Amino acid sequence: MTPVGTIAGGVTATIDDRGTVAPAGARWTLGWWVGAEDRWHRAEREVAVRQRLVDDTPVVETAMRVPSGDVVERVFGARSGGDDVVVVELENQSPVPVALALFLAGAKRIAVDDALVTVDRRPALWCPKPPARAASAREVELLASIVTSGGAADSLAPVKRGAVAFVWPLAHRTTLRFVLGPSAPSSLPTAEQVVNGWRVQSDRGVRIVVPDAALQATIEAGRRFALLTQDDALVLARYGYRDEAVAVAERVAPAVAATADRMARSKAPDRQALLDAAEVLAMAGEEQAASVARHAARGVDGAAPVASRSPLLDVRDQLVRETDDGVALCSVVPDDWLGQGIEVHDAPTTHGPVSFAVRWHGDRPALLWDAPAGVRVTAPGLDPTWSSTQPKGDALLAPVAPPGTPVSLRRG
Repeated sequence: MTPVGTIAGGVTATIDDRGTVAPAGARWTLGWWVGAEDRWHRAEREVAVRQRLVDDTPVVETAMRVPSGDVVERVFGARSGGDDVVVVELENQSPVPVALALFLAGAKRIAVDDALVTVDRRPALWCPKPPARAASAREVELLASIVTSGGAADSLAPVKRGAVAFVWPLAHRTTLRFVLGPSAPSSLPTAEQVVNGWRVQSDRGVRIVVPDAALQATIEAGRRFALLTQDDALVLARYGYRDEAVAVAERVAPAVAATADRMARSKAPDRQALLDAAEVLAMAGEEQAASVARHAARGVDGAAPVASRSPLLDVRDQLVRETDDGVALCSVVPDDWLGQGIEVHDAPTTHGPVSFAVRWHGDRPALLWDAPAGVRVTAPGLDPTWSSTQPKGDALLAPVAPPGTPVSLRRG
């Protein structure tokens, strides 16, 4: 399930891998079907359904193939007046018209008044125009059989329990926009504007460039979802969103303290988990942070952690890791990164912000760095023999053997 929403309002809905929307706090879901020239296509069942994040942001695009092209659903969170709403766009990218059906399942009472669908007598779905046809049934499979056989009617009486479908014609190369929210929408942004907004918000933090397209996408998406969900203080802090990190740390500190206390009493506590807990408690200003950090000293590396750790933290540690007297850059460099550039800009550390870049001269990496004065900078994944205490500089490190060379021979 992929969350969408806004930084101010948090998560307002989740979307499954077929484009079914589940509004936050609601019992019902919103799905979609398409009547094409050959037959009805149900998104929750079709094989030819693909999904992606638009430019690695919380804008979820689900495409379903029909004979002449794609019908695409885009879902994202936005602000409308004083409300946080969910926007659902359906675009017919094919050259022929289709029929679009949206169906609600799991609600107790559903009614339609012109272009407004109410659930439990409250506004729920704002439509761009009244539906052309509608149908209801006790369960989704029966509803689908009514719609796909052409049995939808011109009007719909209020339904007390069950599933309801609404049908519209969707002309070729056109888009219908629906809004899930408590009041009539106004001044809604486009999907492109929302994507650009997420870029601007995330660019407040650390800028990282790695020579791995999949990992780069994971980093970009991960930090944006961290801003959206506001549930991981460590990710927010390590990626440069200090204000949000402190707010989250203060909120979760009691639970983190209780968990750390249980870990500390175990026979083989996970060292990294205790260090993470200590960092969160320190951000929250809790005195317990120091004692938790001391307990980490007797912890075990690799012990089964109490909770999963975000992979974004491992990526950050791989690129910039704090040591007792400084920072280690590029602690681990995968073989397929050798010979390719790496950049990290304004990574926050306890010593201050750190930036660096790696360039290559044949088999020799050139390291350019900018760190606070007095900090010892190392690069163990590139040249374990090199270090510097200069705050700024560039250095041509020792040659790196090509991939496939035994580790024992890499440095001669």
